[in-house]
Amino acid sequence: MLSEIVDRLITLTRDRDPSVVIAAALALGEGAPDTSDVVECLMSLTENYEPSIKSAGATALGRLYRRRR
Repeated sequence: MLSEIVDRLITLTRDRDPSVVIAAALALGEGAPDTSDVVECLMSLTENYEPSIKSAGATALGRLYRRRR
């Protein structure tokens, strides 16, 4: 069940609507496990041309890192 949720959130980070991408990224940062798929997804968002998406990716990575410590 958890893997299905994570997979759906990763898929939503590829949506055309920036608000959906941002919400999915932040949700991943808050509760997803720190798997390579999640980290790669968030890392790719930090390279996005849209500043708000880049910011959400960085914020989510920071939250993921903080939870891991």
